[in-house]
Amino acid sequence: MTETDPFSTFKPEVRQSVEGLIWLGYLEDSFEFCGHQFKIRTLYGNEELLAAKVTKEYTETLGQAKAWGWANVALALTEVDHRDDFCPPIGPNPEEYAKARFNYVTGKWFWPLAEYIFERYAQLAIRQREAIDALRDLSAGSLRTFSPSVDSLNVPGTSSEQIDSETSS
Repeated sequence: MTETDPFSTFKPEVRQSVEGLIWLGYLEDSFEFCGHQFKIRTLYGNEELLAAKVTKEYTETLGQAKAWGWANVALALTEVDHRDDFCPPIGPNPEEYAKARFNYVTGKWFWPLAEYIFERYAQLAIRQREAIDALRDLSAGSLRTFSPSVDSLNVPGTSSEQIDSETSS
């Protein structure tokens, strides 16, 4: 009996995203913008929370949405112009690292660049959601939807009918 690859039912772009999540734990994207190369990846939960901490001072201000975009860009970036050390950690404290990243991008770049990178990040997050949904659907589809009880293993009818049907076969 040959088993079919459960991933073969996924759309190609979803399959690629699922494989990225399975092997890497995140999705990444590389792209060029205005002559510069960028690489981003989806954020881990702790990084999303760090983005919230870094932008806390902008809460309930007109800059709240932009601060959130900047923070996500700062933490999603893994390479700028093929350099992964474009903003090296200044210490082991994750919150200080997130703040340093935030200060790096907001102090060197203009909003149109951050907006473009954030849009790419949002697309990556959508791909991640689609891949997780596909995995969830696959998992749910492979679950047994019917759990027979002991009585359901017998053909319905009286005991004498059951014996007669078994002896005649």
